[in-house]
Amino acid sequence: MQWVSGVCFVDSDDWIEHNCLEVIYRYAVEDELDCIQFSYKRIDKNGIVVLTEAGETSVMNLKDYIDAGVFCFRAGGTLLKKNVIDSVNLRFKEGLKLAEDQLFMLTAMAHCTRIRRIPDTFYCYFINENSVTENTHFNEVCDSILAYSDFKHRNLFHRHIDSMILAQSFAALKLADSRILVLYEILKNIKIETKMEELDGFNMKFLKIMWNYFLLPALFMLKLEFIVRKYLK
Repeated sequence: MQWVSGVCFVDSDDWIEHNCLEVIYRYAVEDELDCIQFSYKRIDKNGIVVLTEAGETSVMNLKDYIDAGVFCFRAGGTLLKKNVIDSVNLRFKEGLKLAEDQLFMLTAMAHCTRIRRIPDTFYCYFINENSVTENTHFNEVCDSILAYSDFKHRNLFHRHIDSMILAQSFAALKLADSRILVLYEILKNIKIETKMEELDGFNMKFLKIMWNYFLLPALFMLKLEFIVRKYLK
């Protein structure tokens, strides 16, 4: 399909560098890409760059791109060929306050055959303490976990979906309105890959080990730790 137009998302709190669209569109046309991703930096309220996340690949198919370990499944930081979106009538899932951009991106990428990541840090992610993701409720996090678990293309992205389910489980436990038994009922039938990753912290390793056999006591112990840690502050 010929490159005519593409779609690039920027959250209301964020911004992209002034030459971003010109550069990524040129790459997309020259390499006949279905999807091009660029790197990003996280910026705090004082304008200080606190983290830069970069990666680079050649043109790859989806499997090789996933295996390369550099893809980003946020909506920000990606240019998609509009034909890909239109071919499956792709839209953001209504009523979902969390995970909607990740699921949109993964669905789109499941239909991409030529993908590339460039190292340019064009996307500027503003760390906003008042953003939706910083002020969530237990039920909203649970809805996102269920959406990840039921995701149509979960098998393609199982490692990353599992990671998000684990991360959202931690997030649910930390919330003031969290209810452990409710969370357990949601999680108990969800199986995840328990392979340890290099960047896993102690709590992540503990939860992975306990998940498929001793999930309930693990949730209680982690919740207790979060309560103690908050109290000691």
